[in-house]
Amino acid sequence: VQEHTDAAMVQHAVQAAKQDRSKHPYGGVLLVADSRQHAEKLMNLSAVHLPTGDFASLEASDAEKFAVVVVTKDKDRGYNSARRLGVMVTGAYPGNAASRHQLRGRLRRLGQRRKEVRFV
Repeated sequence: VQEHTDAAMVQHAVQAAKQDRSKHPYGGVLLVADSRQHAEKLMNLSAVHLPTGDFASLEASDAEKFAVVVVTKDKDRGYNSARRLGVMVTGAYPGNAASRHQLRGRLRRLGQRRKEVRFV
């Protein structure tokens, strides 16, 4: 099932990133992958359309250039720099509610400039 939804996830992430960046020039999307291998696949699909980075790109000196940032579902703690992003796109992955809540919290933080953050 996951394999069949990847293209739709990326398409939605790219569209959402373009919309977000039209209002917030350094904004974009946090795209959540199931595993490291899945993250690589999503990054390759997304990079065709927009500058795409991985978890490390969140803290890079040129982080603002990445419109789509792909992280794995286990990267739910320990970073604040995703607050520049306005949308989170994720699939239906096994996990617990606390991890999903932590992931949402990466965008909904002090310093977030948007009144609303979208979770898809």
